[in-house]
Amino acid sequence: MGLHRFFISIFSVCTVVAVGMPAAAQVSKDKCARAKNTMDEVACAQEKYDAVSTNLNTVYQNIENLQGDDVRIFFRNAQQQWVAYRDLECQWEASKTSETQSLRRLNELKCLIDVTHDRSVLLESFLDDAHNVDGALPELSVLESPRWLNALADTNPGVFWAYDTRKEIDLNCDSVQEVVLSGIKHKGDDYVPVLAVSENPLTGLPRHAIFEFDVSNDADEQSCPDGFSFRPAVIESINADDMNNGQCDAALIATRGSCGEYLLNWDGQTYRLDAEQDE
Repeated sequence: MGLHRFFISIFSVCTVVAVGMPAAAQVSKDKCARAKNTMDEVACAQEKYDAVSTNLNTVYQNIENLQGDDVRIFFRNAQQQWVAYRDLECQWEASKTSETQSLRRLNELKCLIDVTHDRSVLLESFLDDAHNVDGALPELSVLESPRWLNALADTNPGVFWAYDTRKEIDLNCDSVQEVVLSGIKHKGDDYVPVLAVSENPLTGLPRHAIFEFDVSNDADEQSCPDGFSFRPAVIESINADDMNNGQCDAALIATRGSCGEYLLNWDGQTYRLDAEQDE
């Protein structure tokens, strides 16, 4: 697991902890700031892992409580199998690169934090998707990932997707919501930001448009982060005739720190991502 990937995971973990458990977050922050050796780093990572585990358990219980008896057993078995996979995967990953027991444990904890946080985000997304217009939460099976998510992961195995950045919007005016989310991709000696637009048609295979960003001219990571923030927009220059020809006036503005804004839209044939010009 690369240092860059771990940094992003720790940032996400700290966000979760700060919202759900402010006292624990403060303790972890202080302990990490005072870390002087590997054992201190292990203690810091252990607290962060405990925090994300608590969050995952809370999400898991919320979902389990909503299931019927048959589905609850199925979901419980699936979660137990996932835990077994996670633990073995992280043990294997730590054993590849660590020479001492303390370093192995530190790398194992880094992996556990990353994978556990990703699982929490995924399960939370099922809760979000399951809410109907009345605010009720019907019984659901959360054992299968959404089709668009499976297809996106399968066709882009080298990208670490930040599922909690996703934004749903009808970009091509077909009355079906597309999913836009960001991620990072290892390319050469660097990591590059990636944006994806995922279609999720009722029938047929989900399709994706992938955009990679050139980071060669980035000032620094603080002003040019890997992640994006999104906000909807309307392209006022598109008129009724344009809409009849397949264009869409819906758009999404993706902002990457102070390194610029990008307009994402459908031009009638494909998705476009264009840098916004400063006025």
